[in-house]
Amino acid sequence: LYADSFYSTGYRIPEVARHQGSAQLAWVHRGTLLAATVRAWSSQYDADMNTFLLPGYATVLVAADQRFTKSLTGVAEVENLLDRQYYVQFSPTPNTGSPRFWRLGLRWER
Repeated sequence: LYADSFYSTGYRIPEVARHQGSAQLAWVHRGTLLAATVRAWSSQYDADMNTFLLPGYATVLVAADQRFTKSLTGVAEVENLLDRQYYVQFSPTPNTGSPRFWRLGLRWER
């Protein structure tokens, strides 16, 4: 995605990266799904006056689903697989995005 958004004053719109992208590779066989996703953002400003520049970053997500029965599926995901530290806000104090995040569960469908 290319988003060249800015105000009429010439300042870039905060929290809108000029370049964003994602790619996913997935494998499906019978009741199994394995997927890996990469998401990337270029630098973006955090404030209206373009004073705080957040550096670009990329994250990796992996997911697996396994169907056990017609109605029950096991789900596992890991977000930020590489446990990268990235900034999501600078004003007034630097805040970082989520560290590695695990999610396990069961999904029931009728």
